[in-house]
Amino acid sequence: MRCGWMPADQWDVDEDDLVIEIAVSQAGMMKPGVCPGYAIQLPAVYEAARAWGHWEKGQLQLRYAAPPQLLMDLIELFNQEKAAAESWSIEEHQKASRSK
Repeated sequence: MRCGWMPADQWDVDEDDLVIEIAVSQAGMMKPGVCPGYAIQLPAVYEAARAWGHWEKGQLQLRYAAPPQLLMDLIELFNQEKAAAESWSIEEHQKASRSK
C-alpha cells in the first residue's frame, strides 16, 4: 500500500503497480492503491459515502434524479465494506470480552 501524500517516485513498488487504482474497474473489482487515510479524502469516495447516507434512508432519488451506474456500484461497495468493518469490530470486541 502506498502513501498518497508521497510523490510517486518515492513509492517502493513495482513499475507496473504505480497507478492509483481507486475507481471501480470494468470487472467491478476494487483494488486500493493507497492508504485509507488518503483514499477517504478522494472526491469519488466522499461522494459515495454521502450518497450511501441517502440510499440507506431510501432517499437517493431526492439527491440524484437519475443516479449513474458507477455511483450505484460505489454505494454497493461502500455498504459491503462498512458491514465488513462493523463485523470485524464486533468480533474484536467479543474476543476482548472473552479474554478478560
